[in-house]
Amino acid sequence: MTGSTESVSPPHTETGRTNKVLIVGLNWLGDAIMSMPAIQHFHAKRPADDLYLLTKPALKPLWQMHAVPDHILTISPGNSGVVETAKELKRLSIDEAFILPNSFRSALIPRLAGIPQRTGLAGQLRTLTLTRKLQLNGTYQSLHQSRENAAVLGIDTEDLPLPTLCPPIETRRHIQVKRSQHAFLLGLIPGAARGPSKRWPEENYTAIAKRATEQGGTVILLGTREDESVCSRIEAACEGGIINLAAKTNMQEFATLLKMLHAVVCNDSGGMHLAAALGTPVIAIFGITDPAKTSPLGPSCTVLQKSTKRTRDISRHSAEAIEALKAITPDDVYGKLTSYLPL
Repeated sequence: MTGSTESVSPPHTETGRTNKVLIVGLNWLGDAIMSMPAIQHFHAKRPADDLYLLTKPALKPLWQMHAVPDHILTISPGNSGVVETAKELKRLSIDEAFILPNSFRSALIPRLAGIPQRTGLAGQLRTLTLTRKLQLNGTYQSLHQSRENAAVLGIDTEDLPLPTLCPPIETRRHIQVKRSQHAFLLGLIPGAARGPSKRWPEENYTAIAKRATEQGGTVILLGTREDESVCSRIEAACEGGIINLAAKTNMQEFATLLKMLHAVVCNDSGGMHLAAALGTPVIAIFGITDPAKTSPLGPSCTVLQKSTKRTRDISRHSAEAIEALKAITPDDVYGKLTSYLPL
């Protein structure tokens, strides 16, 4: 990584006043979780800083389960929201900002807020909004995305902690599922934001569900509103032993359920990263997206991938990606699951 393109002085704070730091968070669930190791390390090195985390409203419940941010701010929607958010930040008199997203909008807000030091990755127009512009060298192309976030935060170490999340205790009272009442609980998350090119075939998830329930287990189907139809079809194909909670949980209820499970089978998705961060064993199914960049960060994670091709960017209906997913069989997956399930 190269240095900044202009000289940057250490932050000047009034005597006895805590340095106020803003981190502009990433906009997708999985990306946000992959930024947590760097943010945790940053906080450990600078515990006296008053840390603000700026995120979109949908991800506020996620960050409320994380111990590090002292304050969680949300970005107001629309173009007018840029100005409104900047005004709110200006009133806070923040000393320093680190911008994790690569968008122009994410860098513009701290600039309009008048934050004196603004660090982020260089890129066309957004470079004009930064006081410290970073260029990542070619080494970062092969490193996990968490390391890129660390570079923006000025962290130069391979020893990053795993993400840590703690669902609120009160949320457990809303969950009717009790782990002690089942031989084992297996979670299936058949959805993924990129559509078919990141989704293991539905019939394979059905096969896993049938096998698990035949062995006395209970399968919990989880996902967003977009996943309701596929989860309903999987449920209908099985003869009992299924609890379909797709689109029936909020973020913190979703996390609470994931933490209760003996294991989760999922695609390369935000749900994958959430389950891993909660310490739940994960069997993650990858097509041609690169696990070296986006593999789940958790103590018990297994990535299954048969394709030799690796890429970060694929189209929603990539035929090559779909074929790579089909190459992974239910036997491949269930063979890995047995080490996590009390069979």
